[in-house]
Amino acid sequence: MEILDTRERLEEATSDEEAKIIQNESEARIERIIKKLSNAFKSKDLSRAKELTVKLQYWYNIRKAAVEWFPGKRAEIQH
Repeated sequence: MEILDTRERLEEATSDEEAKIIQNESEARIERIIKKLSNAFKSKDLSRAKELTVKLQYWYNIRKAAVEWFPGKRAEIQH
């Protein structure tokens, strides 16, 4: 849900400041996911690593969309 809500917020953004906030939030989430991913690999929890890798990809794409944002642009997220 977080991913969809964030994408919707980006699509509804009306200023550079809003897009920058989303970019910063995405970067923080990316950092947390990378730490969790490292722990999953250390504990050989490949199922969790797979799940986190998918989430990481989504958050990288949201961050990219936030960086490339401009008013009226649709937030296109690559899968």
